[in-house]
Order: sequence, then C-alpha cells, then structure tokens
Amino acid sequence: MLTLKQRYLLISTSGGFFLWGIVSAIAPLSVYWPISKGNMTLLLIIGPISLVIGNFIMGFLSDRIGRKRIFIITLMLYTIGIILIALSLDFPYLLAGLAISQFAVGGEEPPALALLAENFDYRRRAFTLTIIPNFMNIGSMVASLVFLTSFLATEESQRIALLLLSLILIGILLYTRLNIPESYMWLREKGDRERAEMERSQLYISSDGRKVQPPSVGLALTILILLGISQYMSFWLMAIAIGPYIFPQQTNIIVFVATLGASVGAFIALPVLKLGKKKYTLISFAGGSITILVLLLIQGMVNFWIFLLILLINMVFSELAWVSRTNLEPELFKTLGRTTLISIVRIFPISLYIIALIYTVNFNVKEFIMLNVILWLIGLFASIIWYRFGIETYDVSIDYSSK
Repeated sequence: MLTLKQRYLLISTSGGFFLWGIVSAIAPLSVYWPISKGNMTLLLIIGPISLVIGNFIMGFLSDRIGRKRIFIITLMLYTIGIILIALSLDFPYLLAGLAISQFAVGGEEPPALALLAENFDYRRRAFTLTIIPNFMNIGSMVASLVFLTSFLATEESQRIALLLLSLILIGILLYTRLNIPESYMWLREKGDRERAEMERSQLYISSDGRKVQPPSVGLALTILILLGISQYMSFWLMAIAIGPYIFPQQTNIIVFVATLGASVGAFIALPVLKLGKKKYTLISFAGGSITILVLLLIQGMVNFWIFLLILLINMVFSELAWVSRTNLEPELFKTLGRTTLISIVRIFPISLYIIALIYTVNFNVKEFIMLNVILWLIGLFASIIWYRFGIETYDVSIDYSSK
C-alpha cells in the first residue's frame, strides 16, 4: 500500500534514472554522427567529467536546501541539455548539451537515493533502491534500440526520436516533481518538525525498522569507494568504452546487450537481497569476478557472439553489484550528511574512469578484460571486509540522529 505522494516519488525518480540512461548512451552512440568525427575520446569523457561535478555540487546542496528543490533544478538543466543535443548542428553544441545533461543527471542521483531511502519503510526500501535505479539501464537500452532500428538509420531521425521521447517524459516529471514529498527525516533534522510530521502523515510507513548505530564514516566511505571503483569502472568500460575503442561497428549491439543484462539483473537481485545485504554484496562481487575471469581465459578462443553472451552474464552480476551500492550508500550515513557523503563516494570511481578512458584508448580486448579482472577483485576484497566488519542493513532504520 503506497500513498499518492509515494507514487509520485516513484514515477519522478524512475523517470530521472531513465533519462540518465538515455543521456549516457548518446555519447558512445553518437560517435558516428558526422559532427562527431574525430572527437571520440572527448565525447566519451565529457559525460563522466560533468557527471562527477554535478554529483558533488548537487549532493552538497541537497543536504542544505533539500532534496525536492534539487529535483526541480536538475529537471530544468537536463531539459536544456537534451534540447541542445537534439538540435545541435555543430560539435561544440553537442558537447555542451551532453555536459549540461550529465551534470543534471549526476546531480540528481544522491538526492534520488536519499528520498527513496528516507520516504519508504524498510520493507519497501530494498525494492525501491533496486528497481528504480534500474531505469537507467532501461533508458540506455531504449536509446541503443533507437540507434539499432533500421527506419531510424539517419542522424536526423535518431535526434527527433530521442527529443520527442525525452520531452514527453520531462513533461510527466515536471508534474510529479511539483507534487513529491520532501524528506521528512531531512526536515526534522533541519528543525522544521511541524512540516516533517505533515510530510510523514502523507506517507505509508508501517515500521521504522531495527534501531542500530551507523558504522563509522571512515569504514563506510572506504568500503563504498572500493565497491564503487570496482563496479562503476568495470561496467562503463565494458558496456560503453569497449565498443567505440575495440568494436566500432558493433557499438550499438554491445550497449544493447550490456544494458539488457543489467536490466534483467535488477529483478534477479530482489530475491537474493532477502539473504541479507552483507551476504548479497559478497555474492554479487564473487559472481562478477568469476565471470570476468572466465571471459579472460577463453577470450582468444571465442567469436564475437560468444563474447556477447559472456558479457551479458557479467553485466547481470554488474547490476547485482550496483544494487549493493544503491542500497548501502543511503543506508550507511546520517541524514544531514547523507547526500554529501554519497557524492564524495562517487568522486573516486568516476574520476578514475575518466583517466581509464584516456589510458585504454589503445588497449586490445585482452588488456581491457585484464583491467576488468583487477577491478572486480578490488570489489570482491571490499565485500569480504564488509561481510566481516560491516553492519546488516536489510531491516534497519536509517533515521540516525545527526546530532
């Protein structure tokens, strides 16, 4: 049972992640537009550069001016960005559109995760923090389908299709975001108890969950940064970068297969999460490590289609690993520092990914996979440490006092 306010929140956040998926896929897919010729690496790095800046600035502001206000600001920004992308006739305008859009969708993620964690009880928190972020994968998959579809083969038709799809969604998001609830936990921590109680009264929260002390910020940050470096870099290098760099003629199908595997992974994650999030995190990174090791061992003996099949399986585990991050990040920090610390966690994997994009431009397939093996093993190491020393968050209350 969900209230109308909670339904608006689900629509608003899922739509935001869907648009993030579209924007993220445009960069590698638009490499073949005439105006992008000779600018492949710049196209690939402008997104994460803008993403990490937006993530930090908006994450910081979200703890100070509220989650809902950030949602309105980011909506306006990626409306401008997507229009620029669709109507750009020169490369600088395309680049500016991608930069503005990625700044906006990156800035939206910390408050989105916070709102989903703070405005639902623990019985629904695992579901919302798993399925809603998965709309990013679905958005990228839809964008890749647009580029794969034969009757949308021209650059102009692709632009029009993406613009129409995005504007329809933005219209829906505008209505829902004006009606979403502010975080009652954030309001109470800021001293506005009356409004906090009013917002909570419009939500269905059957139980606050088990009361525990949060882990130390140092331990939580260290583990989440290591998990982030492992999952974020391995996913984006294999799903996004390897296409333009190694398989330029098959980029569309690689993005589609990778995001298909990731999309399916979120639904597989739901029953596994019931084992407990510590055990779930360990299973996710162990599975990802095993599948990427298999790919390394047989990569020289298989054709492109077998490579795609193993990539599909690996992306399922990559999504399981991402789910561990989207669940743990808002659950391990206190309310007033929650979005700031989430954004700090993301600085490290996104910044290292930017460096990796430049460093791996001349990598072959084996070198790409070897780098991903190392990344997955980093995540496996962190998940083992968390399993041993972390707290179980599946049924806890995240309404920690910040004072």
